[in-house]
Amino acid sequence: MALCIKHTIFEKPIGINQQEDFVLLTLTLVLGLVFPLLFYMIRLETKVNSEGVFLKFRPFHINWVKLEFNEIKVAESIKYSPLKDYGGWGIKYGPKGKAYNVSGNKGVLLTLKNGSRVLIGSGYVDALQAAISKNL
Repeated sequence: MALCIKHTIFEKPIGINQQEDFVLLTLTLVLGLVFPLLFYMIRLETKVNSEGVFLKFRPFHINWVKLEFNEIKVAESIKYSPLKDYGGWGIKYGPKGKAYNVSGNKGVLLTLKNGSRVLIGSGYVDALQAAISKNL
């Protein structure tokens, strides 16, 4: 952003020629505006109803990801390390299974009947686990 201000307000060239100025200004806008806006928009929506558990990781998922209750064997509340256990936040795949998380270190671990595991990070772990277990 400082480069953009320097170029715009003080009319000081950033690069050697006009093309470099354009590239640097574009990068500044993308890194300074688009990425922070994207991070602000990221959220995990979780819905539990009589049909199953539904997940939507905005803005990346357009449709809901559905886990039907007849696929789920066990749902348990856990505390985990996002970095050690899954390699960070987001939608992660690893030896411990698939994880959907955006923040925190608590979630509901679903063990599916096919043996795979899905972690759903949540700020409302007890309520989520109870809603899922009630339907199993």
